[in-house]
Amino acid sequence: MIVFIVVRMSITNKDAASSFLQENVNVNDSNKTTIFVLPCTDIVTSSSNGNSNNSSSITIGNGVMYKDDKIVSIEGGKLNYSITSSSCQYSIKNNKKYYIPRTGDNVIGIIEEKGTDYYKVNIFSGANSIALLGRLAFEGATKRNKPELKKGDIVYARITMTNKDIDTELTCLSNTGSKKEWTTNETIYGELSNGLLIHLSNLSIVNTLLLPDCTVLNSLGKHFAFEVAIGMNGLIWIRSQDNMITIIIRNAILNSQYICDNEVESMVDELAKLYSKKSLKR
Repeated sequence: MIVFIVVRMSITNKDAASSFLQENVNVNDSNKTTIFVLPCTDIVTSSSNGNSNNSSSITIGNGVMYKDDKIVSIEGGKLNYSITSSSCQYSIKNNKKYYIPRTGDNVIGIIEEKGTDYYKVNIFSGANSIALLGRLAFEGATKRNKPELKKGDIVYARITMTNKDIDTELTCLSNTGSKKEWTTNETIYGELSNGLLIHLSNLSIVNTLLLPDCTVLNSLGKHFAFEVAIGMNGLIWIRSQDNMITIIIRNAILNSQYICDNEVESMVDELAKLYSKKSLKR
């Protein structure tokens, strides 16, 4: 499963967005550009009472937040910006090596301890990496019928509250989309089993993996059937029916951080050919 973080809002001044970009950088591509921003930069102002005919899908990633009808940077770095007739995408790319929890983020964690009412989950966020997940915070869970996770189990969850003075809180209850109960194994959030977990040291690659047009995932999807869950905290879970495919996907994702899109496509094609040859020899 590939999970996208999408925030919908009304946009009535795309011309203002384009003007903002033109004033700050020389744009070679009318749809994609990159500029440098400082924390608290007002990227583009929009009206929540605008004409619905001009509404667009806004995808925000690392280092960006939506506040008071504004898209504001909360970190310094390169602003990755893409605008089309139907969508806009914003994220900050920098060399940050650790994750800072943010309400609404989807994260992957590892169960550290099971209590009476809560699980303690390691979400790998630096000094304050332990978060609390209620034992009943699963779709359809009751006191008599609920998941029984143990230490070392992997879970995909959403952050519901963060504060520097108290523990971060998680939930496996969906706020949109599927509401199927945890017993069906078809829920958006919950335990991730029988897969491979990798931890990316550079969090900027997470934003790339979450984009609908992500080159490495789309290229892999042409050759292999697999599932992937992507946490904003840099943890990636992969599962396929063949361990060799899982390793290929892992290596392709890790290597994609250092090469361009054309090279990524060529790399995946070569890996697929290698897999085919190995499969024939089995």
